[in-house]
Amino acid sequence: MVAPLAWPGIPMESLRQTSRNSSFQEDYERCFQQLRGALTELLTAVGANPTAPQDISRSFGLNKNLTWKVSKIIQSGDSYSAYPHLPGAGGLDIFLKALRSSGAPQRQVDATRQAFADFEQMVRYHAGDRGTLELMLDSLAEGGLQSRPLEVSRKLAFRGNCGIWGIHAKTRLTTFFLAPNEEDPGCNDAVFLTGLVRLRRFRPDATWPLIQRQLVDDSGEAIPLPEEIAIDPAYQESDGPKLLSAFCSSPIPKIRGVEIPKGVLYQLEEGPVGNRGAADVYYGTGIKGVVPRYASPANSHGEFNAILNAPVESLHFDIFVHQDLALPERPKPILIGRMTGGSALPNARRVDELLPISEEVQEISGGLNAVATPLVARYPDMCEAVYRRMGWDPAAFTCYRLVLEHPPIPASVILRFPLPEAPA
Repeated sequence: MVAPLAWPGIPMESLRQTSRNSSFQEDYERCFQQLRGALTELLTAVGANPTAPQDISRSFGLNKNLTWKVSKIIQSGDSYSAYPHLPGAGGLDIFLKALRSSGAPQRQVDATRQAFADFEQMVRYHAGDRGTLELMLDSLAEGGLQSRPLEVSRKLAFRGNCGIWGIHAKTRLTTFFLAPNEEDPGCNDAVFLTGLVRLRRFRPDATWPLIQRQLVDDSGEAIPLPEEIAIDPAYQESDGPKLLSAFCSSPIPKIRGVEIPKGVLYQLEEGPVGNRGAADVYYGTGIKGVVPRYASPANSHGEFNAILNAPVESLHFDIFVHQDLALPERPKPILIGRMTGGSALPNARRVDELLPISEEVQEISGGLNAVATPLVARYPDMCEAVYRRMGWDPAAFTCYRLVLEHPPIPASVILRFPLPEAPA
């Protein structure tokens, strides 16, 4: 008979109780709440106010950072987001000795030490170490466990991807404008702006897809691309990407086009590394009378897609909607992983590719000045160029905005909303 294995340093009985009766989330919550309660009772026993870390620091001669951490643990209503404030074993030992020398009952000091030991035992059993535990908590953040799910993991992944792929950008801009078509009441006109802000290479041979042009319906079937309207008139007759030369840095980096099914992909070519090759690249094009205005059996929702295929610090994603197209509800953000590869089109989505996202879409009105953002220089001027080229009134549009820091790659963010029924 083979003896069951135990994690080094953890009593076998504790392992049996944990694995048989509870999940990681249950064990974590139980151990954290026990530690929080023990710390609260300990401070109360010596007449200290757990919500006043500066007073505790002065009264017991403790480091202010240590007492601030203990206070945050006690006050936080969310044990998941409070975890980073948990002191290490050395810090807790200093804290307990100071309170014991000031008259704290030995029984409560021992209870707090035991609660901390139980928590550390839970960490070793479920995660192995604190670093792994932090990633587990970060990944479990969906559903209100934290206000910013995967924030830690996304930032770590961003730094690694910059080095691996040899490219980095401050901001990915994706903006869509939607307005009714004057000739066909069942269709809309649309404008697509996109760009990368302060794009830099870390290797001279690094290339990257910048812009993908493709229209699809609910089933993922591509719709043939119509004739484009270049927002920058200087590019109207160009066979290449319809750049916004007034907003691109100079010199504009070299870009090549690659044909894809019923569309085209524009790719950054090789170039200088670091700040010497830093560039801002923007693209803007419009189409008329192609985007469906009303729901149909093949097209029940409107979706705008920001493809995330480069490590960026921030995604800035806007949809400007004309007042005559009042949306039934605010667009819903959906974050879809593309680890399985293939297309970012709707028919490629699977439930197990959905990633947590808690960032909410903001509604912005009030004209051009109201849409200014620190992430994109001269953004109101860029929007004004769209309105001027398309003959639209800026005051007639409402902006729906999503900002996502350190978005994961490869992935797509979709802003999705139900299409209204056609009038009878």
